[in-house]
Amino acid sequence: MARPRKGSREISPVASHRSALLARRAEIRGSLAAPPEEEPLIGQPCDEDQAPALHDVFVVEEINSRSRQELLLIQRALERIENKKYGICLDCGEPVPPARLRAIPWTEFCVTCQEEWDRSRSAIDAFPDEAA
Repeated sequence: MARPRKGSREISPVASHRSALLARRAEIRGSLAAPPEEEPLIGQPCDEDQAPALHDVFVVEEINSRSRQELLLIQRALERIENKKYGICLDCGEPVPPARLRAIPWTEFCVTCQEEWDRSRSAIDAFPDEAA
């Protein structure tokens, strides 16, 4: 096993995750698309020429929405790092496996709790009237 060179410092996993989170945050902020200057009037009758523009507006808004959600998760992860609570599942309180943190550094849950959350979310989405 190679030893670190004299004077070099090994980066802690949390510092590595923090760097990855900051890099991803910068990437997302740089890629957020501005809405088109002249949006077609949604809900108004449109001709065939407007359909592609409406689709483009929808796609840009969907991408931006997902990006904003990811930015929120990244900010929460950075706050957990500052509060020394990073890497702990928000549901069960157990450590999140290092491999999961490497793959998704903004994750809030361990795999088991995430799967349970996804199942409950799917049930709510499938039967929204019953969830209310």
